[in-house]
Amino acid sequence: MVCGDGVSESVVIHFAEKLGARVFRLKDSFDILARHGEAFAEAHAGGARFILLFADGNQRRCAAALQPPFDVTVEVASHGQPPELDIYQRAFLMGGVLADLTTRTAYINETAMLFSLGLAQRLSLHPKIEEAVQLTVQEAVANALVHGNLSIASDLRKSREGFREFNRLLHERLEDETYCNRRVSFAASWDDQFIEVSVADQGEGYMPQLTNEANTMDKAGRGLGYIRDNTVGMTITRGGRRLTMRFDLELLSEQETSE
Repeated sequence: MVCGDGVSESVVIHFAEKLGARVFRLKDSFDILARHGEAFAEAHAGGARFILLFADGNQRRCAAALQPPFDVTVEVASHGQPPELDIYQRAFLMGGVLADLTTRTAYINETAMLFSLGLAQRLSLHPKIEEAVQLTVQEAVANALVHGNLSIASDLRKSREGFREFNRLLHERLEDETYCNRRVSFAASWDDQFIEVSVADQGEGYMPQLTNEANTMDKAGRGLGYIRDNTVGMTITRGGRRLTMRFDLELLSEQETSE
C-alpha cells in the first residue's frame, strides 16, 4: 500500500489490515514510481496488486493514481462518509480496478475520463472501443455526481431560468461539505469478452422507470437511456445508488470492422 501526504496513520493501518496490504511511508506517493518504476511494473505484470491512498488530489495526482500500477485508489478526506471496504476487497482480490473519491475531486479533475483512459491502457483497447466505454462511463459518473451526490434535479435544465439555477446549485454545492465530500466509486472487472463497470454514489437514490426507447430529444434526463443503448446490460441496485454496465468487446469489435 502506498500512502501520500495528509493521510492519517490510523486510516492507513485500517485499510492495510482489511486488505492484507503492506504500508510504505513516503514523503510523496509518486516518488516511488520515479525511483522504482521498472520494479513496480515487473511486479505488477507478475500479479502483484497495489493500493494508493491519497489526500487533496489534483489532476496530476489523479491522472497518475488512476493508471497502472495502482489497482485500488482511495482519496482519504477528513469529512464525508467512510468508504465501503467490501467494494475494495472485491476489486483487490478479483483482479479488477477501483477508484473511490470525493465528489469535488472527481468532478473538478474529470476523473471519469482519467479512469477510462487508465482502463484502456491496462487492456490495450482499440480506440473505437475505448471511446464507447469512455463516453458511457462519463455519463454514468456525471449522473452519480450531479444528480446523486449533489442532489441537483435534471429537470432544472429544461428552461433558461432552471438552467441558471442548476449552475448556481452546482457551484454552491461543490463548496458545501455536506455535498462535496460525499463519495463516488467506479470499479471495473473484465475477461476476454466483457468489461463490467459499476458506478456508486452516496446520494438519496431513485427508482428509475425506463421506456423501451431512449428519448434522445429530451434536454435532460436522457442519460440512463443513452447508457442502456450503448451497453449489452445495465442494472441499477441499492435504491438507485449503484449502476452497473456491461460492454461486449467482441460486439464492439464487430461494429468497428463493419464501419
